[in-house]
Amino acid sequence: AEALRSLSENRPPGSNRLHFFGFDIDVLAGGGYEDLAGLINQYRDAPEVRSLQTLLERVPGETIDQEIDRLTRAVQIIGHQSDQLAKRLGKEHYQQIKQWSLTLLDSFKFIRTANPANDWATLNRAMAAREEVMAHHVMHVWSQMAPEEKLVLMGHNRHLSKDAGSIHTKGASPGSRQWHSMGTLIHRLLPDQVFSIWMLHDQGLSSQPYNWLSSEYTSIPGSLNSILAEVGPAFILPTSSDDPRAGLLATKMNIAGLYNQVYRTAIARQADAIFFVRKVSPLRP
Repeated sequence: AEALRSLSENRPPGSNRLHFFGFDIDVLAGGGYEDLAGLINQYRDAPEVRSLQTLLERVPGETIDQEIDRLTRAVQIIGHQSDQLAKRLGKEHYQQIKQWSLTLLDSFKFIRTANPANDWATLNRAMAAREEVMAHHVMHVWSQMAPEEKLVLMGHNRHLSKDAGSIHTKGASPGSRQWHSMGTLIHRLLPDQVFSIWMLHDQGLSSQPYNWLSSEYTSIPGSLNSILAEVGPAFILPTSSDDPRAGLLATKMNIAGLYNQVYRTAIARQADAIFFVRKVSPLRP
């Protein structure tokens, strides 16, 4: 966070600051309560806000179903009383409360479906809903941008895939064929205006937090990752080239990704460039 803040603050004099935003759900849902409280408390004496404030406060001992029901009522009030709330809070703060409340609600809905899932069909429904929420968040930010401004998204490769339908995998995946990946949706809305970079690795360790998943990345023989590892330790490679050797990138191949899961696609259909690192390691200070 400090590095990103410094990147924005150290821009040349006269240039606009960079603005950062999150667009995923909160898989450890609940942190949004504090953000909402900090904003709503400024207007706690306004009668239009009092009932809403109660619905947007954390309630100890609630079940997840009760929490979702309460947040659903809050979101409904925010929608039904949009004119009054926007007048009292101002357009910017009203939109923030609306977006933050929806994110909180959608995050708990995802958890309710995904956490107890014991089959791929159930988990795929959650993944599709998650991808839809992410797309809505990005569209919201996009709607507030000036025409000349640029948008940079950082996420796992398959969330940013330009043609998710051509990725073949077992199990759950972004969009899960029930909804476009966020990258695919944006690519279709802005053809020829999207430049996508995928990061690939061959082996190493990750900093993923789940103790039931392996943190070790092992080289997969015959995968695109293992072939790139023979080229060098780290490099950037465009996926479109007249060089005949680039034909490999337009060929469907196994690719190892997050959690060492393997999927199959032609990477030239998904990304414009590859940032490759032969050996990766967990995040360090």
